[in-house]
Amino acid sequence: METPAGSSSAGLRDLIVTLPTRSIVAMVTLAAVGLGGAIWLIFFGPSESVKTAAAHTLVVLLPAAGALIAAVGVRRNSTDQIDHLVEDFLGTIVLKRLEKWCATKPGIGVTFPFKKVELIEPVNGRSYGFFRLTRRDHQGTQDVGIKMNVFNFEVLTKFDLALKSEQLAGEFMRNHLIDHETLSEVRAHPILSHFMGSLQGSVEEGYNVRVTFDEPRTTPQGILVGVHFSFRMKLKENFLTSPFLKRYFSEDAAILVNVIFGELDRSGMKPANVLAA
Repeated sequence: METPAGSSSAGLRDLIVTLPTRSIVAMVTLAAVGLGGAIWLIFFGPSESVKTAAAHTLVVLLPAAGALIAAVGVRRNSTDQIDHLVEDFLGTIVLKRLEKWCATKPGIGVTFPFKKVELIEPVNGRSYGFFRLTRRDHQGTQDVGIKMNVFNFEVLTKFDLALKSEQLAGEFMRNHLIDHETLSEVRAHPILSHFMGSLQGSVEEGYNVRVTFDEPRTTPQGILVGVHFSFRMKLKENFLTSPFLKRYFSEDAAILVNVIFGELDRSGMKPANVLAA
């Protein structure tokens, strides 16, 4: 938990970032003079009371100076640099993590349902990366999107389900926002109950889960319905500079892909050869 002092420094840093350049220069100059003067008085002050006052002044100035330095650093790091960090996370870190899972040999540990992954197009500073995964069972490919917008992380995908007429009741086809309170509804749902592992696991991890259904359409393979899954987490702080959090979320995405598509394969609702069409 952040301390009140830390909160004050963060607020001061955010305020400083919004100031014009001449104000920043003036504040840097004043802070440097103040720090230098306080340090000099601590060592060479004419009396103990002056040295004590200088020490108290230094205690006040140091957090402000730290916030000022951080703010100057933020101003120097343009959005181009942030775009580069986002692109590196989506286009390199997440891609490599999915490649590691695709390289898992069948029968050893968890068998990933995909054997190959590629980034559909370069991220180019956008907040989304779209990945195309090739299935091991030769049933075509599946696209997965991952969003990382500094303060939120999201995994989203869509696939078709082959449904029976009794599963198309309006109460079942409405959009669902899934949390701890609605998990009991999911367990009784004729469609979503097949995805309890990915849905409940994501809720337990703190994700906001949304499931939406397209209009049913009749095909030679029966009634198909497109289902959209979104797993989104709102963060209190960015994780662009944390290798631990980058590793955590990239692995989380790979695990979620493994679980949800494993559940799709076991559900009996996957249309035959639809993905290969």
